[in-house]
Amino acid sequence: MKSLYSNLNLMSMVSALNEHFAAYFHEATRPMRSLLCGIVLAMLAFESIPSIRWMHRRFHLSLMPGSLNSYYRALKTCTVDDSSWVSHTIRMALSAIPSDLAEAPLFLSVDDTIVAKAGQCFDFVSKLFDHAMQTGSAYVNGHCFVSLMLSVPVDKDMKGGCSGGIRYLHVPVVYCLWTKEKTKLEMAADAIDAVYERKTFWSLGRYMLRRRCGIERLLNLICMAHASMRLLPYVDTRFTRFKECSPQEVRMAISKQIQDELFLSRLADEASNTINSADILSVLRDMVKHWNNAA
Repeated sequence: MKSLYSNLNLMSMVSALNEHFAAYFHEATRPMRSLLCGIVLAMLAFESIPSIRWMHRRFHLSLMPGSLNSYYRALKTCTVDDSSWVSHTIRMALSAIPSDLAEAPLFLSVDDTIVAKAGQCFDFVSKLFDHAMQTGSAYVNGHCFVSLMLSVPVDKDMKGGCSGGIRYLHVPVVYCLWTKEKTKLEMAADAIDAVYERKTFWSLGRYMLRRRCGIERLLNLICMAHASMRLLPYVDTRFTRFKECSPQEVRMAISKQIQDELFLSRLADEASNTINSADILSVLRDMVKHWNNAA
């Protein structure tokens, strides 16, 4: 979106999110940061991501530079330290706690999620018991993910309630693929030592990745995006207007603005190649200012 930024000279949602997520990938190379940020932005722009191929085809290349294979490599490379993402999310969550609630208790929640898979070509795919299955069988072929969520106090709840008059923010921290080498609780304990709201908040999609490293990295990018929808209104003043919104509402608003900017980027690119480009860009600039004022 270089042409859009330079021609319209406006601070965009995309650039704000890129700045936020780049902090997660500060140890990665610049091309790797660009690839990983592109994946997270696509997750926020669309309601669901059926596969990396679908995402790459659907998301404009001006926001997701690079070939399809480069995104697969970004999800599988060993040069990226996923554990640092967990630490960064936890630091952000703790920074959202106001000083008058510094002594309030924190809560850790463990949950598991089963995702059905077709075939046996994926790492650690197996027959799993799922009490929620409605297909006539209690077993499903697929993956099981263990997730960890951190609940931090962010405000005094004047309505009272079961939390002793404190409102908590529930932040997803990490996903781990269950390999059956350890129990699920042992895996959760490992995640805590290394230091999701609803399972349907983001569809896990088919993801179509075979290796454990790629599967876990993709799921933790989803986890990172979800956590950011929770935390951004409390840690970034550009998003404070979303404090009273649910994560779903925050995501819908951000998704719309990303897609608006994507549309304007394409229009700006086309305008730069026409005779009346200056007039068209002037109209686009007025449109963006109007949208920003409305927001």
